[in-house]
Amino acid sequence: MFRIVNANENARVSVYTPKADERIYREYIEITVATPEYKKDTIVIPDYSQIGENFSIALSVLFGKRFDSHGLIQQHGWPYVPSVESSHQIYNKNLSFNSVNKRADYQIELSLENIKYIEHVLFEHDGDNADAHSTFWYAGRYYIQAI
Repeated sequence: MFRIVNANENARVSVYTPKADERIYREYIEITVATPEYKKDTIVIPDYSQIGENFSIALSVLFGKRFDSHGLIQQHGWPYVPSVESSHQIYNKNLSFNSVNKRADYQIELSLENIKYIEHVLFEHDGDNADAHSTFWYAGRYYIQAI
């Protein structure tokens, strides 16, 4: 189970707020995932840090846009500081993967509601599709680097 929300729609302290077609515009989303509690009597503590990267890959492939994972906010009750290094980069909005326009090859609206099309990729990891899932994540990492 997960929840995905807009965490910051480019709200700034100053009077000026960049518009979606400007090169400094950013939109941040927060993904909260329910994970099973680990048993404290074991030595191994599960690491769920890859979930953000996996969501970034799946969203990038679905929408044909650039999605960056900034890291964890919290895991097992421990707080983390997300990396915001890429938030200072200026992007060319004329490139389709940096714009808010629909994909040219697959007309899907850039809306978080459309994540329903990839839920099975994110959460179903049965033995029958293990090779396909592995291939998807492997190819998806290259895709993110390419865009």
